[in-house]
Amino acid sequence: KSDNTSPIPWFHIDSGSSVHISPSKEDFCSLESIPPHPIRGVNGSSIPAIGRGTIAIRMGKGHKGILRLVDALYVPSASIRLISAGRLDKEGLAIVIENGKLLVKPSVNSSHITAVAKRLQNNLYVVLGSPQVRRQNTRIIPLSPNSLPVTHVLPEIPNLPSLIDEVN
Repeated sequence: KSDNTSPIPWFHIDSGSSVHISPSKEDFCSLESIPPHPIRGVNGSSIPAIGRGTIAIRMGKGHKGILRLVDALYVPSASIRLISAGRLDKEGLAIVIENGKLLVKPSVNSSHITAVAKRLQNNLYVVLGSPQVRRQNTRIIPLSPNSLPVTHVLPEIPNLPSLIDEVN
């Protein structure tokens, strides 16, 4: 959980999420306030999204690409940062899984790699990169409560220090 900074510094790619989410306002290079919208969890609970914007993730570990997450939701009480694999696919990006890594590419046959994620013990894929922030002013926009997609939020990650060591 977070107020403006998250204790979990990575984004995780999730095939079950329908939207990108972050609990950290600082991740967004553009962010607009929205009326609170419930994001439903796998156990039927919900937490509110209160903003929508763009997150640009600069890739690490020798990759120079930037993964741009459009229409990401700001969910301060989320316990994890999520990238929706389905949204990446809808945006025309290819997802290739091989040798314990998940690659995000402009197309399946492309040699260019936009993002790399490493598989952890619990089969989550963690993106090796960090947000590149260029803040713009936040403003309120009118939306109907039914205009936002629904996603699920994963529980807290157990044994975070051992996962950090595994990624490094």
